Amino acid sequence: MSTSARLAVDNSRFPWEFLLHHPELDVILLATPKVGCSTIKRWMIARFAPNAESEPGFDIHRFAHTHFGMHRFEQHARDQVLAQRPVVAFVRSPAERLRSAFIDKFVRPAPDQLFEAAIDVLAALGRSPNEGLSFKEFVRHVVSADPMTLDAHWRPQSTFLLATRPAVVRPIEQLSDFLRSLAPGADLPTEPMNITRKEPNGEASSADARSTDLHGRDLRPVLADLIDEAVIASIASFDQLANDIARGGSWCPSKSGHIADEVPRA
Repeated sequence: MSTSARLAVDNSRFPWEFLLHHPELDVILLATPKVGCSTIKRWMIARFAPNAESEPGFDIHRFAHTHFGMHRFEQHARDQVLAQRPVVAFVRSPAERLRSAFIDKFVRPAPDQLFEAAIDVLAALGRSPNEGLSFKEFVRHVVSADPMTLDAHWRPQSTFLLATRPAVVRPIEQLSDFLRSLAPGADLPTEPMNITRKEPNGEASSADARSTDLHGRDLRPVLADLIDEAVIASIASFDQLANDIARGGSWCPSKSGHIADEVPRA
């Protein structure tokens, strides 16, 4: 499928495939990619389809979208469910979210195993998978693009919030506690953290190192290894609404989508 065709399909389902619903659940969960989405999906599968992971060819994201995503509903049915249940969303530091996407989609896979959206980014920069790109180059590409042309893993969180108007938006640090509150006593599936921090060794900043070099050295840089003030500022501006909420602001699900309370500034 061509890039434009794939994007058209993705946008036809946006944001509904990221709203996860089950009749036994009193809320609708917004599973924004790279914002605890795997944790949310694993929790829903463990609670409502506990045997699914043993099925041949199981894929957590495909299963969750197929069985829980609200893009499956006709509009009138979707509107009815949305009128009866509040949407709950979570936000993550935009800079940390892009770091996670860069590591997960560009650094961790071998060049011949990149997924299509990552290859598209490289092609836009005139690069092959074997050439890779740096975190700074990735950020520059993302923040200069039309958000609706971006893959969901690096599309601004703000677009998800403004498209779904959740009743509640909380920082990702509260996700585990919130899921436990929905099913007290139930085990919460966890995912292993696989991050190896780059140790200072006199080399160039990891922000300028290409993804292929980081992959070759088996490095998973944390955010401090990848950013400077200019990068932080560009990301914050790119995803301002989510950035403000992540820093302590309050979400107001009004038509304007403005932050309700004054946001503390550094």
